Amino acid sequence: MQYKINDKPKSKKEIEVTISPKAMENCMIRAAEKLCSESPIKGFRPGKAPFNIVKKTFGDTKLWNEGCYDAINKSYFKIIEKEGIEVISPPQVEIVKMVVNEPLEYKATVEFLPEIQLPDYKKIAKDILKDKKEVKVSAKEVENTLKSIQKSRAKTVRVTRKSKKGDEVVINFQGKIDGVAQESLKAEAFPIIIGETQFIDGFEKEITDVKEGEKKIFSVEIPITENEKKRVEFEVDIISVNEKELPKIDDDFAKSLGEFKDAKDLKIKIEENIKLEKENKEQESIRIKIIEEIGNKSNVDLPEILIEKETEYMLQEFKAQITQSGGSFEDYLKRINKKEEDIKKEWTPQAKKRIMVSLVLQKIGELEKIKINPEEIETELNLYLSRFGNELKDTEIDNIKIHISNMLKNRKVFEILEK
Repeated sequence: MQYKINDKPKSKKEIEVTISPKAMENCMIRAAEKLCSESPIKGFRPGKAPFNIVKKTFGDTKLWNEGCYDAINKSYFKIIEKEGIEVISPPQVEIVKMVVNEPLEYKATVEFLPEIQLPDYKKIAKDILKDKKEVKVSAKEVENTLKSIQKSRAKTVRVTRKSKKGDEVVINFQGKIDGVAQESLKAEAFPIIIGETQFIDGFEKEITDVKEGEKKIFSVEIPITENEKKRVEFEVDIISVNEKELPKIDDDFAKSLGEFKDAKDLKIKIEENIKLEKENKEQESIRIKIIEEIGNKSNVDLPEILIEKETEYMLQEFKAQITQSGGSFEDYLKRINKKEEDIKKEWTPQAKKRIMVSLVLQKIGELEKIKINPEEIETELNLYLSRFGNELKDTEIDNIKIHISNMLKNRKVFEILEK
């Protein structure tokens, strides 16, 4: 077998291959076995007829062509493995010459994972790290968090007075558009906290200053699509008006939340947690800036197939999120008046950025010779399983291990960049 590899634009390679008839003898034998297995010859077991009988039965051309296809498949993968080409798409095969008892000639065009040329990534990281902010926590932030915890522990007390801001109003409601009741605009025992619950614009105003047992009919406009609104008539029954009774923030309150000595200790722990969260966000922000700047100054020709795969992956992620929240992707498209392809086109720049980040991290990992020990993966895997359960299939665990390995590599890359 002889072959030549030609570099093409957009991370493509063209492989020109020539295989002599002598080199295809084993392929012809396999082709004969396949033909008489699929269409058994009378007097012989499937796949066991002599070569000459098969050749006579099916003809030179059919047998030769079948053998050539086998030779193409075998030789292509042999070349890819020998040359260490990381292909990212199936080959486009063009048969140049396929004549009985003459050399087989074909071309295979493949897209491969591009080689990325990095700038001085350590210098870029060092320059950006100079802008890292010192994290501080204000007394107001601690107070707001404390109030949020206080609200979450509030008791609900039913009242007979009229509703006001901060009250929980429990309602039954039915919405009608053009006189037709809408199933999607109907609910029973639906709680709304006036001033806090994000609901339909104008709705909260109508259930403020009302009492338990009242009925109300009113209309508000709601968006149907990006450019269209409809007036909806609501019929509302006020089931109850409830006041939120806040607990006193004292030592007993602190102890009821967990292992806190007193109210002072609770505030200290809240401050520490806020600081840790802000430090993590600042670190994440800096890391994104570093890796994106390295990507911006890197040289690589991104293959279209990678961009297409990434936008498709992003789309599937988005569809899953909508489904999990109880929505419909088709309804979403109608609401924004766009097609699936429009969204993928809009997301192309973001897809390119994600690919660049992945390639940069991978390349730095290679240059820095980062290795992950099996013990490290097992430790992270056990931690994952302790959180999410052990009832996983072997294939799922294998995928999780791959994800953990990549996560650990990326973590070590950033540790090097942050030195």
